Amino acid sequence: MHALRTLRSHGMDTELLQTVYRTVIIAKLLYASSAWWVFTTASDRRRMEASLRRAQRSELYPTDKPTLT
Repeated sequence: MHALRTLRSHGMDTELLQTVYRTVIIAKLLYASSAWWVFTTASDRRRMEASLRRAQRSELYPTDKPTLT
């Protein structure tokens, strides 16, 4: 997230920031998620969804894209 804020402060376009977020952060969250998702607790899922909502407020993740659940 720090790197994304730095890129934004240097003038990177919002669309490009969203692309970077999806290719780095979302890819890491979804990697093998079908295997480990059943082992997460409700608290874990809420924390992951909260991070996605923060990204939506920061305009890093579009609101029309699917959520983790």
